[in-house]
Amino acid sequence: MPIKCGILSIPGGTRFCMLSGQVSENHAQKGSIPVFFIMGISQGRKNIEYVKTVICSSCGKYGRYEVYMTYSCFSLFFIPLFKWDRHYYAETTCCHTLYEITPEIGRQIMRGDAVELREEDLIRIKRGQGSFLGWTNEAAKGTRICSDCGYEGEKDFVYCPKCGKRLEE
Repeated sequence: MPIKCGILSIPGGTRFCMLSGQVSENHAQKGSIPVFFIMGISQGRKNIEYVKTVICSSCGKYGRYEVYMTYSCFSLFFIPLFKWDRHYYAETTCCHTLYEITPEIGRQIMRGDAVELREEDLIRIKRGQGSFLGWTNEAAKGTRICSDCGYEGEKDFVYCPKCGKRLEE
C-alpha cells in the first residue's frame, strides 16, 4: 500500500501537506478505497480590542496600545483544529514600539476583563521611531539596539540574542 505525500507552500508561511494512498476494505476483497488527507500548519494573528490612551515611555507622545495575539495553528482539510505557541503583544500607535505581554494578562484582555497595562507588565522587544523634544528614556541608556531586528539587549551583549547579528559599538 504506497502512500504519497505532497507539500504545498503558500506565501505568508502557510504549508499544506496532502497524503494519499489506498486502503483495502477487506484483505479478502480486491477493491480498494482512495484516501486523501490535507493538513497544514500556519501562523496567525488576532487583534484584541483594548482602548486606553497612554503617554508613551519611548517617545513621550500620546498614543494607545494596539494589542494582538500571535499563534501557530494546525488545520485538517482547511479547518483549524488547535492553536499553540500563543504570544501576546502591545504596539504603541505613536512610535510603534513593540512590547510583549505576559500570557496571564493577555488572556485577561482577551476575555474582556478591565485590565490596565502598566510599565512593569510590558517587556520591550523593539523600540519605535521618533522622539519628542529631546525626550530620553532613562532605561535605554544601559541597552544596545540591534540594527537588524530592533531588539534591545544589555550594554555588554556582543551579539543580538534574537537574530544573532553582531551588535555595533
